[in-house]
Amino acid sequence: MHARAYISILAVVPFFIPCCTIRRFPVVRPVIEQSRNVYARAKAQEHFIRARDYERRGFSDMAEREYEKALQLDPESNLLKRQLVRCYVQSGKYTQALLLVKQGRKNHALSSDEKRIVSTIYLKMGEIAQAAAVLETIEKKTDEELYSLGLIYESLGNLEKALFNYYRCYQQKPAAIHVGLKVGRMMLQEKKYAQADDFLVEMQKKSGLLADIYRLRASVAIEGGDTAGGVAFFDSALAIDSLHEGTLRSKAQYHLGRNDFPPAIECYEKLVGSNPAGEVYRRTLALLYFYNDQFAESEKLLKTMLESSMDDYELHYLLGLVFSGIGNADLARMEFEKSLALQPENKEAWYELCRMLIRKKSYREAADIADRFTQILPHEAIAWRTRGQIESLNKNYHEAVASLKKAVALDSLDMYSWFELGSALERNRDFDRSAKAFRKVLKLRPGDPATLNYLGYMWAERGKNLDTAKQFLEQALRQEPHNGAFLDSYAWIFYQLGNYDSAFAYLQKATERIYDDPVLFHHLGDVLVKRNELKGAMNAYYRSLEFNADDSAVIRKKIVDLEIVLQHKRRNAQ
Repeated sequence: MHARAYISILAVVPFFIPCCTIRRFPVVRPVIEQSRNVYARAKAQEHFIRARDYERRGFSDMAEREYEKALQLDPESNLLKRQLVRCYVQSGKYTQALLLVKQGRKNHALSSDEKRIVSTIYLKMGEIAQAAAVLETIEKKTDEELYSLGLIYESLGNLEKALFNYYRCYQQKPAAIHVGLKVGRMMLQEKKYAQADDFLVEMQKKSGLLADIYRLRASVAIEGGDTAGGVAFFDSALAIDSLHEGTLRSKAQYHLGRNDFPPAIECYEKLVGSNPAGEVYRRTLALLYFYNDQFAESEKLLKTMLESSMDDYELHYLLGLVFSGIGNADLARMEFEKSLALQPENKEAWYELCRMLIRKKSYREAADIADRFTQILPHEAIAWRTRGQIESLNKNYHEAVASLKKAVALDSLDMYSWFELGSALERNRDFDRSAKAFRKVLKLRPGDPATLNYLGYMWAERGKNLDTAKQFLEQALRQEPHNGAFLDSYAWIFYQLGNYDSAFAYLQKATERIYDDPVLFHHLGDVLVKRNELKGAMNAYYRSLEFNADDSAVIRKKIVDLEIVLQHKRRNAQ
């Protein structure tokens, strides 16, 4: 509203002539009412001008009061209503804004413009379902309103209605490529693969051969089971734009899902080449080099990044991984320590430092690091799990159990902590609680082969629950039929059942896979004794001792007993 919109008022001053006869004129009320209205609008204009001035100076509350005064004087002014509604919304007075717009009317009785204002207020209030309901009553929706409805329904989880409104928006505005791509992605999300591809083909006809469309068609094809077609679409997208970021990332992700590192590396090398300052791409490429055992390339790239980011704890951590991968424990430890000096709460660095020391069999030193780990991060389950693992390796099973109980208390869904707890309890001879811990793992990851093997072998070793143990090992072997440890456990179940021929057959298969396991050769010796192949049993026991068997005293006694039996047989033969 502008000042010139109001009519200025001319003051009419009555003039009386003395000694003249007073004439009575009839009262013309419309003229008086019109004068009052003109005067009120003029005053409203003054309040309006003051309100705009206050807004310009940042005095929102004072501006709001002036707008209220103006509207009281000129209640029919739509401009004043809109300005006051805007003020109410800006100050969070949503209820007052709604009352002012609706004035006691139902939503369906509002004009389209009023419905748009009301829906905006509902959105500000967080009443998104109400906002959608009001927008739905607008007969001729703009493409922006259709898009807004799509966003609202998507946030409410109603993907069917969201897709419907996005599709209508794209129909009204085919030039909006991003909306069309969103429609395609939602069809993909809803697993409507054929419908999605048909839509994208039509979209290509209207828009041309865009790389973004080919990229999305690739995802549709791959999700629909046509991996060859998906790769072909990726190639088509790159033929249009060889450095198309989205396509290179998607193609790399596809290959990574198949553990096919070389083509993923090729994609990221292009991304780094076209975005030399792209820090995320360079870090990812360094990691991919590491996972593909290209340690020299990873080291070179990380050192280049460190030249300009010496205080980046993550880069030191990644370089530590590289040095650990090539077996340079001293340099690896140095980088992990640098990372921890810069960021003491980098739990991955603590964990990798402990793992590196475990690989070196430096269990005591690893225990000291694990103590620091738990002191720095006492509320991290991985810290206590790592400490528990190391305590088990140091054969401090009671302390290991205590640490691992803390780990599962902090994260009851960490299957690795439950597995380690089951292992520590078993070594602490607490078999019932150990079985419960392993059962917990199987609830978190049904059919986990390592857990099935451990629990099955624990029962087999004690001669308990042999039928269930047999079922567990069969389930594990279906997943990993050539796993030597699983074959050994399965063989031991047959041994406990008295089926020594089957036990021997599976142990033979196990020895083809494992060459240095003292337990395996100890088992083989026991089975050969039952088969009365005493010389073979002696050889198996000696092989077990060669590999530093934990129960070497028991094995030596068995060897002595066998020598006595063999001597007795030789004397009888003479």
